[in-house]
Amino acid sequence: MGNDIKIHSIYKEVIYNLKENPNNPNKCTKEQLESISNSIKKFGFLDPIIINKDNIVINGNHRLKVAHKLGLDEVPVIKLDITETEGILLTNILNKLHGTSDWDLDLIEYKKLLDEQGNLNQLKEFVAMEEEEIDNILEGLGVKEKEEEKEREEESRPQNKAILKFRTREELEQAIDHLEAIKVKFNAKLDIRI
Repeated sequence: MGNDIKIHSIYKEVIYNLKENPNNPNKCTKEQLESISNSIKKFGFLDPIIINKDNIVINGNHRLKVAHKLGLDEVPVIKLDITETEGILLTNILNKLHGTSDWDLDLIEYKKLLDEQGNLNQLKEFVAMEEEEIDNILEGLGVKEKEEEKEREEESRPQNKAILKFRTREELEQAIDHLEAIKVKFNAKLDIRI
Protein backbone atom coordinates (compact mmCIF):
# COMPACT_ATOMS: atom_id res chain seq x y z
CA MET A 1 0.00 0.00 0.00
CA GLY A 2 2.81 2.45 0.90
CA ASN A 3 4.18 2.15 -2.61
CA ASP A 4 0.89 3.48 -4.02
CA ILE A 5 1.22 6.83 -2.24
CA LYS A 6 2.44 9.57 -4.55
CA ILE A 7 5.34 11.73 -3.46
CA HIS A 8 5.13 15.05 -5.27
CA SER A 9 8.14 16.92 -6.61
CA ILE A 10 8.96 20.42 -5.50
CA TYR A 11 10.01 22.88 -8.14
CA LYS A 12 10.46 26.65 -8.45
CA GLU A 13 7.73 28.77 -9.96
CA VAL A 14 7.86 32.44 -10.93
CA ILE A 15 5.96 34.25 -8.23
CA TYR A 16 3.88 36.34 -10.62
CA ASN A 17 2.43 33.19 -12.21
CA LEU A 18 0.74 32.25 -8.92
CA LYS A 19 -2.74 33.39 -7.97
CA GLU A 20 -3.95 33.82 -4.39
CA ASN A 21 -7.02 31.85 -3.45
CA PRO A 22 -9.74 34.52 -3.04
CA ASN A 23 -11.77 32.12 -0.87
CA ASN A 24 -8.97 31.23 1.53
CA PRO A 25 -10.65 30.62 4.91
CA ASN A 26 -7.39 31.02 6.82
CA LYS A 27 -6.76 34.53 8.11
CA CYS A 28 -3.45 35.95 9.27
CA THR A 29 -2.68 38.94 11.51
CA LYS A 30 -0.05 41.54 10.69
CA GLU A 31 2.11 40.06 13.47
CA GLN A 32 1.79 36.57 12.02
CA LEU A 33 2.78 37.82 8.56
CA GLU A 34 5.80 39.53 10.10
CA SER A 35 6.70 36.27 11.85
CA ILE A 36 6.48 34.36 8.55
CA SER A 37 8.66 37.02 6.93
CA ASN A 38 11.28 36.84 9.69
CA SER A 39 11.33 33.06 9.48
CA ILE A 40 11.82 33.05 5.70
CA LYS A 41 14.58 35.67 5.97
CA LYS A 42 16.43 33.69 8.64
CA PHE A 43 15.86 30.06 7.57
CA GLY A 44 14.88 30.31 3.91
CA PHE A 45 11.68 29.22 2.17
CA LEU A 46 11.17 25.80 3.80
CA ASP A 47 7.48 25.16 3.23
CA PRO A 48 6.49 24.94 -0.46
CA ILE A 49 3.31 26.58 -1.69
CA ILE A 50 0.77 24.07 -2.95
CA ILE A 51 -1.03 25.08 -6.15
CA ASN A 52 -3.53 23.52 -8.53
CA LYS A 53 -3.11 23.07 -12.29
CA ASP A 54 -4.35 26.67 -12.81
CA ASN A 55 -1.66 28.03 -10.44
CA ILE A 56 -4.23 28.95 -7.77
CA VAL A 57 -2.84 28.58 -4.26
CA ILE A 58 -4.36 25.75 -2.27
CA ASN A 59 -2.04 26.16 0.70
CA GLY A 60 0.45 28.98 1.23
CA ASN A 61 -1.45 32.22 0.52
CA HIS A 62 0.30 33.99 3.40
CA ARG A 63 3.73 32.73 2.36
CA LEU A 64 2.97 34.04 -1.15
CA LYS A 65 2.05 37.49 0.24
CA VAL A 66 5.27 37.57 2.23
CA ALA A 67 7.29 36.42 -0.79
CA HIS A 68 5.88 39.38 -2.77
CA LYS A 69 6.81 41.79 0.04
CA LEU A 70 10.31 40.33 0.23
CA GLY A 71 10.74 40.82 -3.50
CA LEU A 72 11.32 37.16 -4.31
CA ASP A 73 11.21 36.20 -7.99
CA GLU A 74 10.54 32.48 -7.45
CA VAL A 75 9.14 30.28 -4.72
CA PRO A 76 9.08 26.51 -4.17
CA VAL A 77 5.77 24.92 -5.20
CA ILE A 78 4.04 21.58 -5.43
CA LYS A 79 1.58 21.49 -8.32
CA LEU A 80 -1.41 19.15 -8.04
CA ASP A 81 -3.73 18.08 -10.82
CA ILE A 82 -6.96 18.21 -8.83
CA THR A 83 -10.47 19.56 -9.29
CA GLU A 84 -11.68 22.80 -7.74
CA THR A 85 -13.74 20.82 -5.20
CA GLU A 86 -10.71 18.72 -4.24
CA GLY A 87 -8.74 21.96 -3.87
CA ILE A 88 -11.35 23.38 -1.46
CA LEU A 89 -11.28 20.16 0.55
CA LEU A 90 -7.48 20.09 0.66
CA THR A 91 -7.29 23.77 1.68
CA ASN A 92 -9.57 23.10 4.62
CA ILE A 93 -7.74 19.92 5.62
CA LEU A 94 -4.30 21.58 5.51
CA ASN A 95 -5.52 24.64 7.42
CA LYS A 96 -6.75 22.41 10.22
CA LEU A 97 -3.71 20.11 10.39
CA HIS A 98 -1.54 22.54 12.30
CA GLY A 99 -2.81 21.15 15.60
CA THR A 100 -3.15 22.95 18.86
CA SER A 101 -0.48 24.19 21.16
CA ASP A 102 0.19 22.84 24.66
CA TRP A 103 0.85 25.85 26.90
CA ASP A 104 3.14 23.96 29.31
CA LEU A 105 5.22 22.48 26.49
CA ASP A 106 5.40 25.93 24.87
CA LEU A 107 6.79 27.35 28.12
CA ILE A 108 9.47 24.65 28.23
CA GLU A 109 10.44 25.34 24.59
CA TYR A 110 10.46 29.12 25.07
CA LYS A 111 12.57 28.76 28.22
CA LYS A 112 15.04 26.59 26.30
CA LEU A 113 15.21 29.21 23.53
CA LEU A 114 15.78 32.01 26.01
CA ASP A 115 18.40 30.00 27.94
CA GLU A 116 20.31 29.16 24.76
CA GLN A 117 19.86 32.42 22.91
CA GLY A 118 19.41 34.77 25.85
CA ASN A 119 17.57 37.01 23.45
CA LEU A 120 13.99 37.95 24.17
CA ASN A 121 13.82 40.07 21.01
CA GLN A 122 14.54 37.02 18.84
CA LEU A 123 11.67 35.16 20.49
CA LYS A 124 9.38 38.13 19.81
CA GLU A 125 10.63 38.34 16.22
CA PHE A 126 9.75 34.77 15.26
CA VAL A 127 6.73 33.98 17.41
CA ALA A 128 3.71 35.91 16.19
CA MET A 129 2.04 36.86 19.44
CA GLU A 130 0.59 39.93 21.02
CA GLU A 131 2.72 41.73 23.61
CA GLU A 132 0.31 40.58 26.35
CA GLU A 133 0.76 36.91 25.37
CA ILE A 134 4.54 37.30 25.49
CA ASP A 135 4.29 38.96 28.91
CA ASN A 136 2.19 36.02 30.15
CA ILE A 137 4.83 33.58 28.90
CA LEU A 138 7.61 35.58 30.52
CA GLU A 139 5.73 35.65 33.81
CA GLY A 140 5.27 31.88 33.56
CA LEU A 141 9.02 31.51 33.05
CA GLY A 142 9.96 34.05 35.71
CA VAL A 143 11.84 35.95 33.00
CA LYS A 144 10.03 39.25 33.39
CA GLU A 145 11.13 39.61 37.02
CA LYS A 146 14.72 38.74 36.03
CA GLU A 147 14.66 41.35 33.25
CA GLU A 148 13.33 44.01 35.62
CA GLU A 149 15.95 43.08 38.24
CA LYS A 150 18.70 43.28 35.61
CA GLU A 151 17.49 46.75 34.57
CA ARG A 152 17.48 47.92 38.23
CA GLU A 153 21.04 46.60 38.66
CA GLU A 154 22.23 48.40 35.54
CA GLU A 155 20.61 51.64 36.66
CA SER A 156 22.23 51.43 40.10
CA ARG A 157 25.68 50.57 38.70
CA PRO A 158 28.13 53.48 38.83
CA GLN A 159 28.64 55.25 35.54
CA ASN A 160 32.19 55.62 34.30
CA LYS A 161 32.91 58.55 32.05
CA ALA A 162 35.94 59.37 29.99
CA ILE A 163 36.77 62.38 27.89
CA LEU A 164 39.14 61.64 25.03
CA LYS A 165 40.81 64.12 22.70
CA PHE A 166 42.28 63.32 19.29
CA ARG A 167 44.58 65.23 16.99
CA THR A 168 43.10 63.92 13.75
CA ARG A 169 39.79 62.68 12.44
CA GLU A 170 41.50 59.38 11.58
CA GLU A 171 42.53 58.81 15.23
CA LEU A 172 38.94 59.55 16.29
CA GLU A 173 37.51 57.04 13.80
CA GLN A 174 39.98 54.36 14.92
CA ALA A 175 39.04 54.95 18.55
CA ILE A 176 35.34 54.69 17.72
CA ASP A 177 35.98 51.38 15.92
CA HIS A 178 37.83 50.05 18.99
CA LEU A 179 35.09 51.24 21.34
CA GLU A 180 32.42 49.59 19.18
CA ALA A 181 34.38 46.31 19.31
CA ILE A 182 34.60 46.57 23.12
CA LYS A 183 30.89 47.33 23.27
CA VAL A 184 30.08 44.15 21.32
CA LYS A 185 32.62 41.92 23.09
CA PHE A 186 31.52 42.88 26.60
CA ASN A 187 27.90 43.69 25.83
CA ALA A 188 28.56 47.12 27.26
CA LYS A 189 26.53 50.26 26.95
CA LEU A 190 28.57 53.06 25.48
CA ASP A 191 27.37 56.55 24.78
CA ILE A 192 29.78 58.06 22.30
CA ARG A 193 29.36 61.79 21.77
CA ILE A 194 31.40 63.80 19.34
